[in-house]
Amino acid sequence: MSAPSPLRGPGPVPHLPHLPGPGRWRLVPGASRAGFRVRDKLVTAVEGTMPVLGGTVTVDDGGAVVRAVVRVDATAVSTGNERRDRELGRPRFLSTGAHPVVEVRTTTTAAIASSTGQDDGQDDVSTGHVHAHAVVLARGASAPVELTATLQPPPAAVPHGVRVRVRGRLDRRPLGIAAPTVLVGRFLDLEADLVLEPDADGPPRSGAGAP
Repeated sequence: MSAPSPLRGPGPVPHLPHLPGPGRWRLVPGASRAGFRVRDKLVTAVEGTMPVLGGTVTVDDGGAVVRAVVRVDATAVSTGNERRDRELGRPRFLSTGAHPVVEVRTTTTAAIASSTGQDDGQDDVSTGHVHAHAVVLARGASAPVELTATLQPPPAAVPHGVRVRVRGRLDRRPLGIAAPTVLVGRFLDLEADLVLEPDADGPPRSGAGAP
């Protein structure tokens, strides 16, 4: 499969109705979710979620994401096991007493690229992709992460918004989480389903959002 071609640069820009227009967008916490998956004790995997608190995405006039920040509530981590959730909040893991918020922010400009994909195996839909270098800030430390975001049709509840599905793999070691890898996997698979709307304090300009 050939790599998608960036929107920025020479040549016509295809019509992609779900691409965010230039300006600043803000996350809709109630419509967004963030989660992770990590190996547990060599043979099983644990999935968890953290509530999305907020964040912003800034898109320049050329269609590139120049800044993105997402904040989640580490104090409300949920894996379906209350004892494990309490343990994750302790200093050896997320240290939520001192660092209740986990933040993810991009560190490089990310260009939006276009492609035509399938929506649940049914109709063809126009989507966009963003590849970005980012950093995760947690428990007073930071760790790099590579992210891939795929633009989706906006939800009915936010018709003029933008929906983005984000995936990445995080190495927990730079965060200082010292649990033995025989007990907890070194890598966490991150996934977020984020809904954005125009920021009233920095509204996207013409062409933003769904028509």
